[in-house]
This record gives sequence, structure tokens and C-alpha cells, in this order.
Amino acid sequence: MDEKLVDLQINKLIQEYSFLKSDEELKKEMINTNQKGFLDLVNGKLGDLKPEEINLGPTKEPKSKKIEPKVDMSGISENTKVRIKKIYRNIVKLTHPDKTESEELNELYMEATEAYEAYNIFELCFISKKLNIKVKLSLEETKTLKELLDSKKNEIKKIESSFIWLWLTASNENDKNELVDRFIEKHYKNG
Repeated sequence: MDEKLVDLQINKLIQEYSFLKSDEELKKEMINTNQKGFLDLVNGKLGDLKPEEINLGPTKEPKSKKIEPKVDMSGISENTKVRIKKIYRNIVKLTHPDKTESEELNELYMEATEAYEAYNIFELCFISKKLNIKVKLSLEETKTLKELLDSKKNEIKKIESSFIWLWLTASNENDKNELVDRFIEKHYKNG
């Protein structure tokens, strides 16, 4: 395939990922901003219940945060792995805490490290773009890019199926109250 067509196809995928990433960030921020209001309603309704109706359940130990690759590693060619490593190294040269005291650059370093460990080419490309580092991808990497797009779409679906998101987007107060009741039923009620 013509090199220009490959570049255009990859740019299209990167722009789609960029949109999905922005959509995810917006939805997460909306949830974070409105979470207190949702929890206040939950707590208010919990206060109306008798103690024997409430099951607080066992407290869970926090899970350790191990970064899992978002793509099937068996499907990534050695060339792609080498390219990911090269992109990451170019980012590290500019952002490593030993090289700069800039908080913003250090944050990009941490984001790049997370993306590198997850083999997330998109994130590495975004960070490279912020740092004016030129990145050239091949057509064989489109499979990996498409897997990452699917992964991002699934992350957004999880957000959109959360109680808080459904509560935020409910069309009326009655629907909002029903969602709070369903949340309490699922998480707090005995029986």
C-alpha cells in the first residue's frame, strides 16, 4: 500500500482514539464532579432504613495496581515491540525526572511509562506529539491500534453503565430516584 495511504489510515485511527480519549475524560470528570451529589442521596436514603435492613458487608482490601497490556501480546510483532520501545525511549530522554524538574514533563514520563508497560501505542504517540517528537508507524500496527480502539470503547461502555453516569443522564427526577434505590438494593440491602 502507498506510504501516504498508510499514514492517512493511521492518522484516522489516532484521531478516532483521540476523540474516544476526550470523551472518556469528559465522562470521568462529570462523574467525579457529581459523585458527591449522588452519594449524598444514597446516604440520605440509607439514613431512612432500619439498621437491620442494611448490609455493609465485609471491607475489601484494595487491589494492587498492576498494569495489564490492553492488547493480545501474541499478536504484536517484534518490529512493533521495538518501535514501541524506541518511541518510549525518545519520550524518556525529555521527560525523565533525572533529566528535568518540570512537573508537567515528569507527569508525561509517568504516563509514557504506563503506556509502555501496557503496549499502548496510541498513548505513546499522543505524548510524542505533545513533545514534538515525530513518530512513524507501519500498516502492520493498525491491528494493534484497532485493538486499542476497541479497548477504549469498552472502557467508555463501562463508564456509561455505571450507576452515577446513568443517574447523571436520567431524564427526570423519578428515574434518578429509581437508580439510587437500585444502587442501594444492589450494594446495601440485606436479603
